[in-house]
Amino acid sequence: MSFLTFSLLFAVPIPVRTTVACVPGPAAFHIRQARDDDAEAIRTIYNHEVEFETSTFDLVPRTLEAQRQWIAARSGAFSAIVAVDSTDTVVGFGALSEYKDRAAYKTTVEDSVYVNRSLGRTASVACCSRRSSIRPRRRGFTA
Repeated sequence: MSFLTFSLLFAVPIPVRTTVACVPGPAAFHIRQARDDDAEAIRTIYNHEVEFETSTFDLVPRTLEAQRQWIAARSGAFSAIVAVDSTDTVVGFGALSEYKDRAAYKTTVEDSVYVNRSLGRTASVACCSRRSSIRPRRRGFTA
């Protein structure tokens, strides 16, 4: 299995939706908030990047417990989301993280998206499709 990841910095309002149809057709993916039972699938995707790529800058793969804590620590605008197929199998995930702990960076976030590389472009479009509907604002982001 191979995976694809990318990370962007941006300052925009983030709409919260529970489930969104992202890619039309039989291979449709849906976006929903990550749950505790998604931890193993997210960990598998992330650990591939840790072990075989340089995108994470992590040196040690995550344990299942660490992945569960990562999901639990995310809420509001920083919630973790997953892209799932029609069988609710996680094919990618994403999350926003605080960029820097300084007042001028309060509206700037790091946007990380990881997807199963065998699904490549289709899954990354699913994970990022909401971005096209996000309109930048002068201040802040919404949760």
